[in-house]
Amino acid sequence: MLLSDIFLPDTIKIYSGNVSKDAVFEELVDSIASRHKEIDSHLLYDLILEREWVMSTAIGNDKGNSKIAIPHAVYPRSKAIFGALAISRNGIDYDTEGLQTKPVHLIFLLVLGSEVMEEHLRIMSSIVSLAEKDFFTQLYGVKTAVEASQLLRSNNL
Repeated sequence: MLLSDIFLPDTIKIYSGNVSKDAVFEELVDSIASRHKEIDSHLLYDLILEREWVMSTAIGNDKGNSKIAIPHAVYPRSKAIFGALAISRNGIDYDTEGLQTKPVHLIFLLVLGSEVMEEHLRIMSSIVSLAEKDFFTQLYGVKTAVEASQLLRSNNL
C-alpha cells in the first residue's frame, strides 16, 4: 500500500498559523470519519489520545531538524488502514508530560485495522525513511492538500 493511497487530499490539512496538538488531532480524526462512515470520530479521538498518553509518537533528533509525529491507533471495527496528514509551517507544540520538545511540522495520523498490523510497521518505516531522502523539505513547501497528495504520488509513495 502506498502512502498516497492512505493520505488523500481531503484528509490532508495545511496550517499556516499556530495550532494546538489537540485541535490538529480533532481535525484529522474528523476528516477520516467524514470519509469513512464506519469510523466513530469520538472513539477514534479517544484511542489516539490513549496511545499518546502511553508514549509520545513524536520522532526526530535534537540537531535542529524538524520533528514529525506518527500518532496511531488500532480501530476495533476496521480491517483497513486510513490516514490523515497535517503540515504546519510554524510547527505544532508537541510537549508531552512536561518534556521540552521541538515543534512538530508533520503529523501522519494512522488508523489501523486489527488485521493489518504487519502492514502498519512497513508504513511507519516508510514515513520515517523519508527524512533521509529530504522529502519533508519538499512537503513543507506545498501550498494545498492536492499538491501534497500529488507530491506523494509523483514520488511513488
